[in-house]
Amino acid sequence: MDTYRTEEEQIDAIKKWWSKNGINTVLTIVVVSALVVGWRGWQSRQLDNEAEASALYQNLFEVHQQLEQQSNEENSATADHLTEQLKENFESSAYARYAALFKAKRDAEKGEFSDAESELNWALARTEGGVLTSEDLPLRDLLQLRIAKVLLAQQKLDEAEAALAKIASPEFQILAMELEGDISLARGNVEEARESYQQALDGLGASGAAEILRIKIDNL
Repeated sequence: MDTYRTEEEQIDAIKKWWSKNGINTVLTIVVVSALVVGWRGWQSRQLDNEAEASALYQNLFEVHQQLEQQSNEENSATADHLTEQLKENFESSAYARYAALFKAKRDAEKGEFSDAESELNWALARTEGGVLTSEDLPLRDLLQLRIAKVLLAQQKLDEAEAALAKIASPEFQILAMELEGDISLARGNVEEARESYQQALDGLGASGAAEILRIKIDNL
């Protein structure tokens, strides 16, 4: 206040400042307000989308439980519809990828291995996009393992081996080794199959899955 000796000088100074800066100040306030409103709206839409995707996936999960107990056309059609909704409307969500996994499982059980492969590749493409998180890596390797299985079922042995070679997670190494044995056996390489089965068995120790490997080795 020492700078200005009268109220008229203060008012005149304010008028001059406003004439130079007023429009920019108003524009800044408007832009900042719009950004804040836009950000809050985006967050709200994200939460709404997440809730809707979660609800659809929960419905899909329940339908799959019913299909496990008793398969019928109505439940299969419902599962297909829910899967397509998740894939079309929530493509970037993890729910869509797991929905594709469910669909691939049903396709494989019906012997429709080409369709199962397409579903798995769809999910894999959306898992590998961008930077992989610690949660994405196991899912990616699970998808590679299942892709290898459906490729083996189609006798695409080279492609199946290529899919297995991409698996890096330790928790999938034993399953990958067993499947490697299946591929070797499909090629007629009995000793290579035996070696792969034995390595998988050594890694399992005592478990129910170990018994399956022993049966495979005995059958050789």
